[in-house]
Amino acid sequence: MFRKRRDGLVKKANEFMDFRDEERKRRMTRHEGLVKQMVQGEMENLEKLKNAIQLKESQQLVVKSMQMNSFNGFGIDQLNAMNSFADHMLKKLQQRDNELNGK
Repeated sequence: MFRKRRDGLVKKANEFMDFRDEERKRRMTRHEGLVKQMVQGEMENLEKLKNAIQLKESQQLVVKSMQMNSFNGFGIDQLNAMNSFADHMLKKLQQRDNELNGK
């Protein structure tokens, strides 16, 4: 099984090396561009996921503080996270209000 796969890779590599230099450079440049696009897309997805996780964690902190009826015991980072969550929710509410009122 691995021999077949290896033989296939060797065949593809040999075909690639048989191309003219200009064709090889063009294909490599195209491949490099596609790889850059894929990496950029994944970086954007990663950033979105990080933001979503931070938002969920902040939401959980808000729920916890509401259950305890107190902010005692929360660190400054947790309080900042809750503040960010509140800001985010206010922005969403403002956007929704603007949509409903046709602004």
